[in-house]
Amino acid sequence: MPRSTRRSTAPAARPTRPGAFRRFARDRGRIAVTGALALAGLLVGLLPAGFGWVLHGSDAERGPYDLIVTAGAEAFPDGLVPPGFVTEERMSLDELDIVRGIEGVGVAAPFGLVAAANWPNIDPRYSVELTDSTTPDPQAFRTNLTVTTDDGTGERLVSEQEIIISVDRSDAPPTPVEPVLQDGQWTCVRPDGGWTITSEKPAPGACAEPQYHVAIQPTASNASTYVNGMEEGEALFTLTMTPQTGQWVALLDPIAEAELAGPGTALDELAAYERASAAGELASWPEDHDGDAAEAIRWYVEHTEEPLSRIRPAIVLDTPRAVLRHTLDIAALGPTAMLGDGTPRYTLLDERPSEPVGSIDLDLGDRTAPFATQDVPRVRWPAGPVLDGEPVPFRSWSFADDVLPARPMAYEGERIVPQKPAAMRSAWLDVDARTTAYQGLDLGGGTAGSVQPSTGFVPVADADASAVAIDGALGSGPRRLVADAEGTPVDAVELLPSLSGLGIGSGAPGVVTSFAAFGETLPPNPIHAIRVRIDGDPATPAGLRALQDTAERIRAAGFGVSVAAGAHEVEREFVVDGYAYGTDAAGLAGGSGAGTGAAASSIRSVGVAAAGDDRIGVLGTIRETWTKLPAADAAAARPDAPASAAALLALTAALGLLVLAEARRIRRNRDEALVLRSLGRPTANVFWWFAGPATITFGIVLVVTQAALAVGGGAWHAETLQAFAGAVLLVEAAAVTAVLRLARPGTAPHWLPRRMPRWAPHLVVAAGWTLIAASIAVVALLTVEEVRATGAAFFAEAAGDAYYLVPLALAVLAGAAGLLLAVRGRRRA
Repeated sequence: MPRSTRRSTAPAARPTRPGAFRRFARDRGRIAVTGALALAGLLVGLLPAGFGWVLHGSDAERGPYDLIVTAGAEAFPDGLVPPGFVTEERMSLDELDIVRGIEGVGVAAPFGLVAAANWPNIDPRYSVELTDSTTPDPQAFRTNLTVTTDDGTGERLVSEQEIIISVDRSDAPPTPVEPVLQDGQWTCVRPDGGWTITSEKPAPGACAEPQYHVAIQPTASNASTYVNGMEEGEALFTLTMTPQTGQWVALLDPIAEAELAGPGTALDELAAYERASAAGELASWPEDHDGDAAEAIRWYVEHTEEPLSRIRPAIVLDTPRAVLRHTLDIAALGPTAMLGDGTPRYTLLDERPSEPVGSIDLDLGDRTAPFATQDVPRVRWPAGPVLDGEPVPFRSWSFADDVLPARPMAYEGERIVPQKPAAMRSAWLDVDARTTAYQGLDLGGGTAGSVQPSTGFVPVADADASAVAIDGALGSGPRRLVADAEGTPVDAVELLPSLSGLGIGSGAPGVVTSFAAFGETLPPNPIHAIRVRIDGDPATPAGLRALQDTAERIRAAGFGVSVAAGAHEVEREFVVDGYAYGTDAAGLAGGSGAGTGAAASSIRSVGVAAAGDDRIGVLGTIRETWTKLPAADAAAARPDAPASAAALLALTAALGLLVLAEARRIRRNRDEALVLRSLGRPTANVFWWFAGPATITFGIVLVVTQAALAVGGGAWHAETLQAFAGAVLLVEAAAVTAVLRLARPGTAPHWLPRRMPRWAPHLVVAAGWTLIAASIAVVALLTVEEVRATGAAFFAEAAGDAYYLVPLALAVLAGAAGLLLAVRGRRRA
């Protein structure tokens, strides 16, 4: 009996559709292209970023030093260093020793900026020529003495005073007087103006009131000054109206500074003296050496009998000086009374109008600087002539009162504002009571005014700041006014220093000397910055690594570090606010008036408001020179030309492989899409059938490139890889879109050709060989740069140089992609 069979009525299981990851894993071509894309993105992301590209292979941009060390945190986080390199926090000489002891530090050259008060012999001397007459004939003169200065925007008032000067030209003998007995002691006035106190009565005629030839009586006070000084038959007097002036002094270690600057500069003289001092050879040094320093010191020792241990050489810099002018308007008042004590005073014998005698104009600008080259001028009273002072046989300088460290100027965004009053006042700064203080001083960080200098400053050389300066600390160019308060451009006006040195004008130092020169008057923390040159050349791979390692060691010691190798100067503009316009010299009587010249007239006419006797407001826009450090561009620094070419070439080659792969599979994908549509698959399913593997390719590229950027890529890397990822996304999207459009209902099934055009394989071959040739050229350029940087150590250095190996890998990847294109195209040809 036949066996009966029963057919199962259960529905057959539908085959499982492979997911996107499975389809991706099965497509070896897509895996290879995705790997090439990811590898190219990874290598570009791993290209070194930062200042290294500024130095790699080019020691011409290194500069004299490599690092700037400051106290505390990094002083220049934005990579911009203002003129003068002045920092808020400072370091001590002990901290300098710590920096010098850190491994990798070759030369550590400290820099400090202090302000000291000049103790100048500034005031001109006025001489009265005596007659042979022995009959007193005192005459009175009204003198209006006006002191002005000029910061470049026009002459301005410093002070003015009316003085009555009584002059007796006679050669009258002293007036005899009787000695005075008090408490058993005889007090006698000698004819020379001195006093004698004895227990015995002086002989007859021994006591006499001297004949004073000049009496000086300011009308604003009851005080009088009497003068009987004589020189070469003339009575001499001064009008002591000029206060002390401020002088910026740069403090260096001459030996270290000379090492950074190189031979052949004025620093050599200072360095030679410092070496002799350190070796205990000062006694014979002046005799054993030639040059300006030795000659100057020999003269100083011979004429002052100062020990060599108290002498310090200094360099006088040719920097702008403060303007100082005395103007005297003199009128004769007539005879004045001679009182019983023989002193001429302002008591007119008859009332009559004053008669103008004349005006004396004295330019004393050269007297505001230390180390004056000639004596003060002598003026024949009352109407001249003015005789220039004689050249001084030896130039020297001493300072007075405080030695105060500099503080940074108050930059607020794109504006410069005045220093706070508490940070600008000092006894010797009252000369600038009418001038806004912009240069800052640390009043609490200086030395006491009672401490007197223990050294004599000897000028061993005069030098232009640019010839001595290794950076913007000594010579950063003038500060120029380029626009007025309303922003209207004006012809550039160089702003000059104020008398105190604290104004908006140039604050460049006029004297360069060593830290040791100030002795016990040196402030406790006098160092603003230490410039470090490392052991090694940052232009070489090993030197660049040493630079980075040394910087980290210094940071670990508690200092701020800024990379300076490759620094360059930049021009910046700021608006000057809170400027005290003062009283113009042209309008002293009325307190107004234009400055000198068209530019000053424009500058002084807008944007101000009354504030007491002064006008306060915006001065205008100034332009000054700053130093830009390469670390400022660390995030934005781009690889050099060969490395950039290698990166772009590799990315282009990888994209070319992707385009070729998608072009080759477009017909197959169209056929698969038509089958899926014929099976009734929704459009979304058809879309994801092709978009899934493409999304995986794009996701892998995106993840790999972002991970590489997180390791240390800069701005250029990010922009390049974002564009690369966008290009990958665009190609994949275009490929998927093309397939879906070709598989739409009604599209001819044989619209696409069965074979590629005959010219297409040849185009692919040409593209491949082009990539190969370009890759070989880039490899040659990279190798030449590396050999130039490392020399004979190429094989030892190149193996660890990321600046060479990563671009080399990119070029090789591009060459490999080109070779693949050429081979595949050849097979299809």
